[in-house]
Parts: sequence; C-alpha cells; structure tokens
Amino acid sequence: MKGVTSYKKKEVYILYCVCSSRQLVKVRQIIKRTDKDAFVTVSDTSEILGKGFKELSI
Repeated sequence: MKGVTSYKKKEVYILYCVCSSRQLVKVRQIIKRTDKDAFVTVSDTSEILGKGFKELSI
C-alpha cells in the first residue's frame, strides 16, 4: 500500500502482514535483513478469519 509520513509528508510503501506468533520471529528476521530502518508495529489480535486461519462463518 502507499502511505504518507506525517511529519515530512514523504510517500512511502506500507506492508501489512498477518502472521501467527510462531511466524513472528522469522518475519522480524526478514525485516531486519531487508530494511534496518523499518518502522514496525506488532499487535495482538483476538480473531483472524479467512483462508489459512479460522473459517469465516456467519
């Protein structure tokens, strides 16, 4: 996704990733190897629905 920084109004690309806690270690390693200046947030989620996760049911 494209984004804009709040201070300098610079255009940047945003990568949004959903992963399990087991996968998080590997994701962090990839980020560190790829972009040492990356801005990263990690959030706990109570529920993830869809392919590869919990079935989406109504």
